[in-house]
Amino acid sequence: MGGDYTYDWTEGYQIVQSQGCDGFSFRKYSTNSEDMIGDVDDWRYVVYEELFPNREEDRTPMSHVGYLSVELQRIYSETIKAVKNSQYILAGVGIRAIIELIAIEKKLKVRIFFRR
Repeated sequence: MGGDYTYDWTEGYQIVQSQGCDGFSFRKYSTNSEDMIGDVDDWRYVVYEELFPNREEDRTPMSHVGYLSVELQRIYSETIKAVKNSQYILAGVGIRAIIELIAIEKKLKVRIFFRR
């Protein structure tokens, strides 16, 4: 092994105010020398952040979900769970599925969603 390899990290804390609801949160952020994104001339550290209290946990589902079809209710419910658990890729898939199912149910001709 050997060598002069180092592992560097930064951790910081802030009190932040929402520009939407004017609520306050405690923000913890961190970076490290192993996680970087970019290309040859433009490398940046990946910043990990946590907000306390978690804003997704307090998110309430829309009212009148009962007016939706059973299948749409199920997809909507799973999408909300994905957001609350910070599973944003799954949440994005859920949002797309919701839009496509509404288009099918309403017999809309929205071909742009179905193109690859």
